[in-house]
Amino acid sequence: MRVFFLSAVMCVVATVGAMSVASAEEEAPLQVYYYLTPTFLDPVLESFTAATGIGVSAQYMTAGQLLDRLVEERDDPQADVIFTMEAKRLAKLVDADVLEPVTTRRLSEAIPSHFRPPDGLWFGFSKWTRTVFYSKERVDLSSVKTLPDLGKPEWKGRVCVRPSNKIYV
Repeated sequence: MRVFFLSAVMCVVATVGAMSVASAEEEAPLQVYYYLTPTFLDPVLESFTAATGIGVSAQYMTAGQLLDRLVEERDDPQADVIFTMEAKRLAKLVDADVLEPVTTRRLSEAIPSHFRPPDGLWFGFSKWTRTVFYSKERVDLSSVKTLPDLGKPEWKGRVCVRPSNKIYV
């Protein structure tokens, strides 16, 4: 089986369906590896099976387990699709050389070129926003024009951000 990476959680129904797997009766279930909790992906996979009749076997694991599993299976990959939700995780998978390029007309037509690299190792399906909240009573919005403005000395000790060594906190 071919192993490839899809960076996201949304839109998998349409995109994985584009991969032309015959049917649940003719082929083994689609093998999906995913890290984090099933809460995000289960409804999407259920919709995919309902729409296509193709069964899905999802294996949920930690990010470290995902990488270890793919390295272990390098010579005999078992996953058809891999989902992650963070660029840092993607970089580790690319660096470990455990991904294969995928090129299909439907994926290329459905996903803009700025959401996929030329080598076809992954496809991005969704974007996450980084939202800034502020107190109207304590912050004059005109003093912050850009995100880098928050790095100025006057903001020291006044900005809360996640640490760079943590994916989600």
